[in-house]
Amino acid sequence: MKKTIFAVLIIIAVFGCTLYLLGCSTGDSMPSPDIPPMPTGTTGNDLSGTWSGTWASNQPGGNSGMVDPLELSQSDAGDGTYTLSGSIVTQGYQAFEGQTGTVSGTYMPNTVSFTATYGNDHMEFSGSGSGSSMSGIYYIYENGLETDSGTFVFNK
Repeated sequence: MKKTIFAVLIIIAVFGCTLYLLGCSTGDSMPSPDIPPMPTGTTGNDLSGTWSGTWASNQPGGNSGMVDPLELSQSDAGDGTYTLSGSIVTQGYQAFEGQTGTVSGTYMPNTVSFTATYGNDHMEFSGSGSGSSMSGIYYIYENGLETDSGTFVFNK
């Protein structure tokens, strides 16, 4: 008798689960939400344009200055990253004062890294960024040696 009741309960449980699963897969229940496609452009994250801002050394007696303008162009590298190119004018650092540097680098949404080259010398910038602001750290290299480092904040 106990075996028969137990067998009936198992049959009812299996039958109930089967009906439940069939009911879930019919598509007659809740409609699925319309999920918009992922954007293919760089809307909201496009760093292209004219930037300006400040940089400040974290070295004792170090320099501080401005970047005006930083002209960036952004192109899709096809793997979730974007290539940056452009030009930069740095003020406040004697070796680069008033010179136009060449910019090259990469951008993944919220992460930016680029180098401004002035002949044999350069500044490296890395940090976080979006369509209208970026900030982070920089390093200056003269004749292959790091001569300064600090923080920067640029806005479009």
